[in-house]
Amino acid sequence: MSRWLLLAILAGGCGSVTFENQLPGATVENARIQTDDGDVLWLTTAPVLPGGARRVTPGADVEGETGRLVFELVVRGRRAELETTEAFRLDDGARVVLAPDTPVRARLRD
Repeated sequence: MSRWLLLAILAGGCGSVTFENQLPGATVENARIQTDDGDVLWLTTAPVLPGGARRVTPGADVEGETGRLVFELVVRGRRAELETTEAFRLDDGARVVLAPDTPVRARLRD
């Protein structure tokens, strides 16, 4: 599977953030936005199957901040924690789409 995945963020106006998994054959778990200030917006702890989506309402403390998508990728029972290499602005109505060409890197634990 490619290490490069496309992250698309499109402003809307629905007052929520939508996360979509467009990775064929891969489940995404524990998806969250980690902001530059250290805040975390959990998008989902439940598995998001290929083609699936979750919607959350961002709290006032993270709205408008920038951050990276952090998630666990599960393919055929194997799991890796990854994060996007590009930061983005977290606004109401944002769509976060994880696709096969979104740039990511392995996340090392302290």
